[in-house]
Order: sequence, then structure tokens, then C-alpha cells
Amino acid sequence: MMKRWSIGLAAAYGLMGALAGAEPSSTSRESLEGLPQKGSRFELKANPQSEQLNASLHASIEEDGARIETRGIFRIGDSPLYYHLEIDLKTRTYKATKKEVPSEWLKGQTGRKVPDYTPNAISPGYWYAEGKIITEDLPQIDLATTLNYVLWYVYTDGSIGISNVYGNCTPYNGTGQPYPVDTHWYVNSCTASYYNPWAQQINGSYYNWDWGWDDQATTTAHSLGIQPNNDGTFYYWDSYAHAGEDSYLLQVDLFLNGYQVY
Repeated sequence: MMKRWSIGLAAAYGLMGALAGAEPSSTSRESLEGLPQKGSRFELKANPQSEQLNASLHASIEEDGARIETRGIFRIGDSPLYYHLEIDLKTRTYKATKKEVPSEWLKGQTGRKVPDYTPNAISPGYWYAEGKIITEDLPQIDLATTLNYVLWYVYTDGSIGISNVYGNCTPYNGTGQPYPVDTHWYVNSCTASYYNPWAQQINGSYYNWDWGWDDQATTTAHSLGIQPNNDGTFYYWDSYAHAGEDSYLLQVDLFLNGYQVY
């Protein structure tokens, strides 16, 4: 059975995207015409309108679409990194657009000292790193959010001790910002992976059945990893994939931040 409003709302989304100058993210099988065959992997370059990211981006073509991967390093003391990411697989490019960080995301950071940074030098102290990967639709409703944070000590001999790690997966429930929509997302799984004593990766898988046709699901999967370093930086890596009904309408935001607690 089809939701009575699905055609109109989909059209409205397309109109809103056009009015805003936005392009649907071309990471679903519906938009993979003319691309290398399944199993291929290639680098994505910044297009001329994009912010330049200190990171590498790659796309892997899968059965139902593409998986987008990002790897980089964040220097604590730099401004929080929060950007909207649009992918064009046909031109093998990305467009990253800076977004304003919500003030509530920075609670606890006010008055924290900005550490002196010397590359590859040991920086003793207590450190915090946080990342979020967010799937959203064209009106920029956050549909699925995967959070990862790590607290760690750096000792004077350069060794690292983990104080606390945390992660969660939050789906959109049909209410909230910027306005309620009668569609609901659910968590299929939310797990943590550990690749060494310091690195944590949070893996979130989400699904939706009440957008458009009720017998067709829309899904998204995130992975977001953080590995603390002893020099006032942390490595991060993330990936996401969208599949199913109208998944080409989905886009992604990425947020990264860190500070020295003391």
C-alpha cells in the first residue's frame, strides 16, 4: 500500500532542493549509469565550489549504490569541523559546504585552553574527541545520527590511557526539527568495534518503511572511527551507504571536534 502523500512530498522535496540550489546525492543505484562496474573503487576530488578538506575521500560501487569513505586527521585546537557533503559519482567529485555549529554541541568547551601544537611532539594532558555522521534529506531533516567520542590521557612518556569511550545511534522519529514529517526511522543495529587499545569505531545501521511505498525500505549505514594520538591530534575515518527507495535524495553531514580538558 502506498502512503497517500508520498508522490506529492517527493515532488516537494525536489522543488525545495532546486530552489535551494541543492543536488540530490548520487550514491544510490538509481544514479549509477555510466559509472565503473560493481566492485570498483576510486578517489573523489573536490569540485571548484567545495571547501578544501584535509582528508581523502573515496567511493566504492556496491550492488545497491555506493559507499563513501573519508579519512583524515584533526588537530585539537582548530575550529570544529562541520560540513555538508554532496557527492557526484559521475564526475568523481565532492562538494563540502561549511555549516554553523549548533551552540549546544559546544557545551563543555567554553573556556578550554587551546593547546600549543608542535607536530609529532608529545603533548601530555587529558583530551576529548568527538565525531558525528548524519544522514539527512534535502530539507535537511536529520534522519539518522551516529555519534562517537573518546576521552584519553597522554602521559609524559608519550603513552596513552583511555579514560572513557561512548557511542550511540539516533533515528528520526517523525517529530522535531525543522518540522515534523510523518515518516519514521529505526535502528537496525548499533555496535562498537576496536582495532587497537585506543581506536573505537561506532557502526550504525538504520531503516525506514513508511516513506513512499510501504513495501519498499530505505536504508542507511554509517561507520565512524576515532583513534587518539599523543601529540594533540586524532585520526578519524568514516563511511556511509544509502540504499533503497528514493535513497538518491539522501545526503550527509559530518561533525568533528576536540579539546584539551586540562
